[in-house]
Amino acid sequence: MKMVTALDPGLTEIIFHPSVETDNLKTITGSWQQRSWEAQMFSDPEIHRFFEDNDIHITTWREIMQRHNVKYGITTVVLIGRKNTFN
Repeated sequence: MKMVTALDPGLTEIIFHPSVETDNLKTITGSWQQRSWEAQMFSDPEIHRFFEDNDIHITTWREIMQRHNVKYGITTVVLIGRKNTFN
């Protein structure tokens, strides 16, 4: 949390891969423990409160591009990807 609060205002990319721990996950990645921990972390109400208290918004590239396009008047963009399943 110290790292996050030390960031300057603006857009910062920190990549996470939160995943539910399953037998399949364990067979497809050696980082399954980290991914499982990240899913638990993002499910923690204290983490949600920290984000709210510090005006931190979790977003997706799709949302970033939509905001960019609105700001600069761009109306046609095609984005292909998975929908974010973690709130």
